[in-house]
Amino acid sequence: HREKSRSLWLNQAPEIDITKVRDLGIPIVIYMAHDDTITFPKDVFWLKRQLGSAVKNTVYLDGGHIQYFVRKDANYLKSFMRYINEFNSTKE
Repeated sequence: HREKSRSLWLNQAPEIDITKVRDLGIPIVIYMAHDDTITFPKDVFWLKRQLGSAVKNTVYLDGGHIQYFVRKDANYLKSFMRYINEFNSTKE
């Protein structure tokens, strides 16, 4: 347990094999806030390149990371639900 807690404070995040996610065949939509100070655009674009054709769309929101939680206008959730319904209907 101590080792797990210690790993949370490392300067570098653990490496994840993105190809395992990309090759699952699950459609991915990336949501990105323009002024996000936690998830930087260069990292999101890198992720998008790594995921390749698995990424079906990228949705850009105004504001920062906190906008996902305290936003007055939650219209982005409508698009989220639309994508879920769209991708689920193609499996039937």
